[in-house]
Amino acid sequence: MQIAWECLAELFTSGDNRVCFQAAAFVASGHIYARMPQTALLYIQKCCKFIEAEELRFVPIVDAARFSEDSTKLWPLFPQAIYWANYLFLMCGGPEPHATADLENQFRQEPTGQ
Repeated sequence: MQIAWECLAELFTSGDNRVCFQAAAFVASGHIYARMPQTALLYIQKCCKFIEAEELRFVPIVDAARFSEDSTKLWPLFPQAIYWANYLFLMCGGPEPHATADLENQFRQEPTGQ
């Protein structure tokens, strides 16, 4: 387990925000299933930081053809981050999901605060 945590820490300093986003989403899911909501919330927040660093956004489906296959593989993880943040808030008494608010607004195609 120690080796796994060391590899994850090394990955998070690699600068590959897309891979880090994927890893953080999977780690958040694992901590939710392990009933460790505080740690899951930490990794959801990391997901949002990697999304912002890479400037990833939801796009209307009609524009999907102009994006690389690598980019489109990440799109299913966006709603997962939103879902887990809302789950932690509603079911586990966690904080309001401010970290994923911009993502959720993009998903609903509402104006963001930016």
